[in-house]
Amino acid sequence: MKKFLIFALVAIALVSCGEIAAPTSTSSSTPTAQATQAPTHAPTSKPTQAPTKPVSIQSQVQQLAQKSGTYTHADTATYDTQFKEASITESFPLTGDTSLDVPRIKSDAYAIQKAIWQAHVHGVDAVMIMFNSDADGTRLATCLLDSRPAATLQWASISPDQAWTACNGWLSPSLS
Repeated sequence: MKKFLIFALVAIALVSCGEIAAPTSTSSSTPTAQATQAPTHAPTSKPTQAPTKPVSIQSQVQQLAQKSGTYTHADTATYDTQFKEASITESFPLTGDTSLDVPRIKSDAYAIQKAIWQAHVHGVDAVMIMFNSDADGTRLATCLLDSRPAATLQWASISPDQAWTACNGWLSPSLS
């Protein structure tokens, strides 16, 4: 019984390797061993991957502004290659209550500036954020921050008011 099990296991192993020994007739009662060749595997080549196109500065800035957690979403982002300035324009929904609107503008400016400066987008030396009324498009506020003061700000520990002061923020007289 043991010999039969061993023979069955050897036969299964040979079949699974793709090698089946052809029956041979021998007059000898001594079992013969047959040499088997190890299966060869063709070398596999890695699939070629198309090179990824670098994301433009404008797209990087737009994505960062949109993911910054602001009250509204940045409508447009542009990049001026001559001045290396990224500009974000946001349509801002006014509530009519300046005690609500002004802190929200400052908070949005802080969130966008922080996101862009902490991402260290190569080629950006200044970030301008412009807030326009979503009702009529009039300019409500601007916040311009260049790389030198941005590098010195402790973004994790400053308030939106402190960031607004650092970027020489401007508010429309209608919000003052």
